[in-house]
Amino acid sequence: MEGATKVLDLEAKACFDFFWNEANIDLNSPGYGLILDTNVDLQRASIASVGFGLSAIIIGIERGWITYKEGYERTLGTLKTLFYHVDHYKGFYAHFVDMQTGKRINQCEFSTIDTAIVLNGAITSGEYFGGKIKELAHRIYGRVDWNFIVDEKNKWFFMHYWPE
Repeated sequence: MEGATKVLDLEAKACFDFFWNEANIDLNSPGYGLILDTNVDLQRASIASVGFGLSAIIIGIERGWITYKEGYERTLGTLKTLFYHVDHYKGFYAHFVDMQTGKRINQCEFSTIDTAIVLNGAITSGEYFGGKIKELAHRIYGRVDWNFIVDEKNKWFFMHYWPE
């Protein structure tokens, strides 16, 4: 059992390291805190990666991999990026955005699933940190127009939306 625990710990740390190390950390960039989708396209961030990364910050703090202050600052900056700079439509985020600008890439879809993942990370962060982070997480969540994305005929959510 000890060996299995060590393997799981190594895997958890490697996952954390991806989300921590593959983020835009340029404080002057409108894309601060955005996280790569994969290491294949170094300009493409994924909104889902950002959501997972926000949750990973909390894990990193709790496991002692980063300080509370480091996690707080990265989280607050990332949420400001999401609120002020990242392309969204009626609160739903573009699946892929430019790492530096937060602008939608290649007319990709505005995704319900990826938006839900980033909202999960934002809300979890708000509950963990409280204060300004919680307030900003609620503002991000509050602008999502859930009724817009419902297929009234079938009574389910659409998976995505393309304004084009």
